[in-house]
Amino acid sequence: MSGAGEKIFIDTGVFLCAATSASCGSAVVMSLCRNGRFTAVTTDLILEEARASLKNGFGNVVLTRFYKMISVLTLEIFPPVNSETKYAKVIGSKAAHVLAAAVESGCGYLITPEQNSSARAKLKKAKLPVAIMTPKDFIKKLGAEGL
Repeated sequence: MSGAGEKIFIDTGVFLCAATSASCGSAVVMSLCRNGRFTAVTTDLILEEARASLKNGFGNVVLTRFYKMISVLTLEIFPPVNSETKYAKVIGSKAAHVLAAAVESGCGYLITPEQNSSARAKLKKAKLPVAIMTPKDFIKKLGAEGL
């Protein structure tokens, strides 16, 4: 990892966790982006998913925390992509938009807390140009590389 503004793609669950807990791995990832170490990349759809989940499940206090968090991030919004169908076979139709945007945005990493062992095996077999990691694994990788 080169750091210093390197792009990492952020999935909905990372925003949710960071907005609800200042001590989770997702909050650490957001801090790295806020400090300019990495550039967070996401889509409007992902931000809307996070906003709706927080509004419906946690209320205005947490929703306000979410808005404050994203307002101070080094954040790039990637436009919608039309290649979701080719990724649906790899990850399923529900998450295909996330994988498509992560790959096509040129990010080196897709950070998502949502990985089960079957999905990980499929993603590894697909040999994608983006490493898919949980926030915890991403932070461990940073530590292992001495960054």
